[in-house]
Amino acid sequence: MVRHIPAWMTVLLLARLAGLIGLALLVSWAAQRTPRARERLRRRATLSAVFFAALSVYLANGNRHLQVDTQPAVFGAMSFLRQGWFDLTPFERSVEPLRPSVLLTGADGLTYTRYPPGSTLACIPFAMPIARVSRLTDLDVDAASKLTGAFTSALSVAFLFAALLRLGIAGGPLWLSTAAYAFGTTLLSTASQDAWQHGPAMLGLMVALHGIVRSHQDRKPGAAWQVGAGFGWAFLCRSTMLVPAVLIGLHLLARDRRRLAAACAGAIPFAAFWTLWAGRIYGSPFRTGYGSRGEGVIQSGFSGHLWRTFFDPSRGIFVFSPFLLVAVAGLVLMAPAIRRRGKDQEPLASVGVFAFSALPVAAYIAAINMYWGGWSYGYRPASECAALLMPAFALAAARVWPRRWARPLLGALVAVSIFIHALEWAFPNDVWNAREELRSRSQILVHIEVARGRLGI
Repeated sequence: MVRHIPAWMTVLLLARLAGLIGLALLVSWAAQRTPRARERLRRRATLSAVFFAALSVYLANGNRHLQVDTQPAVFGAMSFLRQGWFDLTPFERSVEPLRPSVLLTGADGLTYTRYPPGSTLACIPFAMPIARVSRLTDLDVDAASKLTGAFTSALSVAFLFAALLRLGIAGGPLWLSTAAYAFGTTLLSTASQDAWQHGPAMLGLMVALHGIVRSHQDRKPGAAWQVGAGFGWAFLCRSTMLVPAVLIGLHLLARDRRRLAAACAGAIPFAAFWTLWAGRIYGSPFRTGYGSRGEGVIQSGFSGHLWRTFFDPSRGIFVFSPFLLVAVAGLVLMAPAIRRRGKDQEPLASVGVFAFSALPVAAYIAAINMYWGGWSYGYRPASECAALLMPAFALAAARVWPRRWARPLLGALVAVSIFIHALEWAFPNDVWNAREELRSRSQILVHIEVARGRLGI
């Protein structure tokens, strides 16, 4: 199901946001006195432009790609704003037709979303205007849900840009990597289009990546609290994000325990919230809710599922985002820094661990037989793998950029990736996404046919 959001709402929102950003930058510019302060302002203006450009594209299609998993998020946010907790019992009628798949009865006897709380928490700022409305309309809920996905996704793009800039990536590789991530991954086709868990989770990963680079570049170990906060938030959105968090923690344990302590401090509030949430709903902080459908966790056929995770014609991450194949070269370039000890290898070594963690995440998803991705477009369960691989792609792109053959090749891979995800962004076809035929025929080809039909070509 796809529902349309009136164009005037999008234009009004973007106009107000542009005005606020412009006013803040103007006031800040008037207060600057030194060249260094002006350079800092220029950087902030660039980041604002990146965020605003991504947000404008995400909202420009005027659709909300309504999906099963996203329905309880806005209702959970409204429940929190109204009564201070996330009980969905007052809203059961709104999601009742889908109750078996998206809701569960918690250990306390109340009704909750089956999924982690991150997307619900992300919805809270956008649910505030409608929290006290007595008669909700579909438009109210649609706008709050779409804005949640679009804002969190656009913020993740801005944090990636800032992290790559601090990492020393500049010029063409910087802008190409940012465009590839923003528009050549499921960030465009899925995460930004509704209140999924993925947009907020990818935002958390990019906050952590920025914190990794910032804490080393500024030589302030205490700044690593941002790493823990980013991973803590990402875990609240997607439980699989515990994998990169643990790997980074082990790396810091071996290399820099002061930064590890700061990262743990940043993660404490999120760990405390998870303990409260999971203990009350699932009965234990060591349960996630995913296994509550009576299904087995580990499935057979791991090798086949792992291959499909990467190369399935309707779900493979390297099929839907072929530019990420270049990230494999980036991983090879990062490997020596991880192996060698010494402060001169940082922050590249920590960023390398961040990028390599995409591999165990993909292996875990293959082990639980989730390569197919549910009702969505592309490889939704591993959307976060694209975020984890982005610094590896940027490093490889920067390394080969001076060579004559590299620019057209990289540009072509990114262009193909953007085209693939723009199909779902412009011509959503959610009914097809739910069909079993998806496994026997490429979803990309089907979307091309749908686009041709709607354009009359």
